[in-house]
Amino acid sequence: MPLVVIDADAGRLALAESQGYTIVMGDAAEEQTLRRAHIDTARVVAVVLPDDAANVFVTLSARELSGSVEIIARGERPDTERKLLRSGATRVVLPAAAGANRIARMITHPSAETLLGDADSMGQLNDQLLEIGMEIGQITIEADSELPGATLADVDLRQSAIVIVAIRKADGQIRRSPHPTTELEALDTLIVVGRHDDVPRSLRRLPIPTQLTFRGASAPRPGGSSR
Repeated sequence: MPLVVIDADAGRLALAESQGYTIVMGDAAEEQTLRRAHIDTARVVAVVLPDDAANVFVTLSARELSGSVEIIARGERPDTERKLLRSGATRVVLPAAAGANRIARMITHPSAETLLGDADSMGQLNDQLLEIGMEIGQITIEADSELPGATLADVDLRQSAIVIVAIRKADGQIRRSPHPTTELEALDTLIVVGRHDDVPRSLRRLPIPTQLTFRGASAPRPGGSSR
């Protein structure tokens, strides 16, 4: 989109001009500089100087010249946000805070392989899901059950409104969004998500549920129960 670069540094302006941008040399806090950049026809003004005080002055000048233009201003410190908004900024971007939040998310929300393979991470995820009425559970396929050799399509958990989101293999490998034709093996762990009330209580206490629908019918457990 067409834009005008305003700067007082000749070197930066030369670089911008070499890349095809229209340039205006001067102090953006001065009204005459903003007028030369045709702020009267601008749709958006981006105020991105590295100095908070300078950004406040530029924002004030831009707002005095145009009451309708959208002003997106940068702030280095969180307490500058309020000053920029009072000066007329439409929106304020805090790069340092945004970067810190992203790093925090990387720490608290690791990759799916790490998340689904670590008990503590799974517990934290479950706590977050419970806040919105959801729950995560695990079903381990025992070697003496009827399930090794079956496919995911053979195991129907829809009666409990449960979604199988991943399979953790016995060696710890995580297979996300497994295909219905995926063949189950002994000691595979199905990682499932469902509404809190729909996840069978057995998922919280036992390695496998008390009831599975297998090939359209209940698969009996030895001794009369189901597995």
